[in-house]
Amino acid sequence: MDASTSGVSFVIPVYEGARTLEAALACVLAEAATRPSEVIAIDDGSTDGSLRILRRHARAGHLVLLRGEGRGAAAAINLGIRRARHEIVCQVDQDVVLDAGWLARVVAELGSGSDVAAVQGRYRALRGDGPWARVMGLDLDLRASRLPRCVDHVCTGITAYRKSALQGVGLFDESMGYGYDNCMSYRLGDAGWRLVRCPAATSVHRWRPR
Repeated sequence: MDASTSGVSFVIPVYEGARTLEAALACVLAEAATRPSEVIAIDDGSTDGSLRILRRHARAGHLVLLRGEGRGAAAAINLGIRRARHEIVCQVDQDVVLDAGWLARVVAELGSGSDVAAVQGRYRALRGDGPWARVMGLDLDLRASRLPRCVDHVCTGITAYRKSALQGVGLFDESMGYGYDNCMSYRLGDAGWRLVRCPAATSVHRWRPR
């Protein structure tokens, strides 16, 4: 895979994400503009105005809007993966703000070896958030900083995957309301794939302030 020219499909599952969605979309669209790409957003039954935001961006040609069946994040992500046109699928959450250069860094790591199935970026703490959000962000960042480059688990939300690897192990387990990223990681590892962390690919997770 030529990391410098590979096309990318961004997959963003959305549910009640209006608080952070505009910022998430703005950074994804900025990163997507750096190479051949598409942005796929899946609304899973939002009632808070998220769908209005997504429809506006879809009408402007910024993204492809799919409608989920209200069966949760794993099913919504799978819907986006099946629709994706490119081999590299970047799964980004609705409350994540990617820093500039995130895409180039994770794609370069994904292209560093034919046995690399997934590359996770890094969440950094944001000083301007409230105390609980800052504590959560700092705790996660400190724990992640102790991990090696190759790991046995990557989280959805800021991760680039090979679509063929995901399809090869059967996509995400839609019966799981939580932990489907752990499950996917272990299945990829059992199939002989490597999972990699890329601390240079930074982003902010906009934790709920309470």
